[in-house]
Amino acid sequence: SFVPFMQLNTNVRREVIEDLLDIRVFSSMALLLKDRVATNREEYKLNEQDISYTQESIKAQEKLRNELDEKRAEKIEEFNERIKKAQEHITREEALAATIGSEIEELLQYVGDRDAVSARVQKILTIEKSLESKKTNARKTIKFYTENDECPTCTQHIDQAIKCEKIAEKEKAIEEVESALKKLSDELARAESSLSEISKLQQNISQKQSELTSKHNNIKVYQKEISVYNKEIDSLNKTQSTYTESSVSALQSSLHSFLGVKERILREKEMYELGTVILRDSGIKSRIIKQYIPVINTL
Repeated sequence: SFVPFMQLNTNVRREVIEDLLDIRVFSSMALLLKDRVATNREEYKLNEQDISYTQESIKAQEKLRNELDEKRAEKIEEFNERIKKAQEHITREEALAATIGSEIEELLQYVGDRDAVSARVQKILTIEKSLESKKTNARKTIKFYTENDECPTCTQHIDQAIKCEKIAEKEKAIEEVESALKKLSDELARAESSLSEISKLQQNISQKQSELTSKHNNIKVYQKEISVYNKEIDSLNKTQSTYTESSVSALQSSLHSFLGVKERILREKEMYELGTVILRDSGIKSRIIKQYIPVINTL
């Protein structure tokens, strides 16, 4: 049943030698190392996938950020263009408002004496009324002397010369009153014409004041629009890609972590490769066997 050593197959001879030299532990270590190498290889593969995915995600987020930045810049440019147009409207409305204001001031100079003209009209009407009363009384006196030869109160005879004198006196007074009334009528016509012109001017002023109010309201509307646009621009500037910046920062942090893991995996891989070389049959076991085979051969 005895089989010479050299007739044994290679694996059996290896086992015999390992048992004799107590180096089987290196084979066990090689098996354990093989598992760790496989685990390291799988971990490296997963780590590469994580790094690749994270890098692609960073590129996608940076692309999204750039797109958002471009859209934000376009929006800001659009708002600035609207502000420019609104400012042009304000400039035009202010110029028109200034022109209307100057026209109103000029017109007000012509209507400033309205109260004085109205007072003059009232005074003329009062004088006319007084002169008309005076003329009426004079006509009554003429009628009295024309129709009566005696005083109806005292029955005293009225001399013809006195009658003629009184009638002539009253007729002269009537002529003077009518002349005065003619002058007052002309003056009244001029005063009323002035009032009419002043009234037209006031209507014109009222219309222009409405136009001026409309211009001021338009300016307020444009100023409000500018305020809204500026707030929109401020909001866009304050929130410039905050979300994407946060996402990119988180992804870069993850990438840094994955790269750190990769360095560890590569260090482990290097150690495992070195251990694999050492634990091969041509490695440490070979050196031990070569060292002890001459001794065994002498036994």
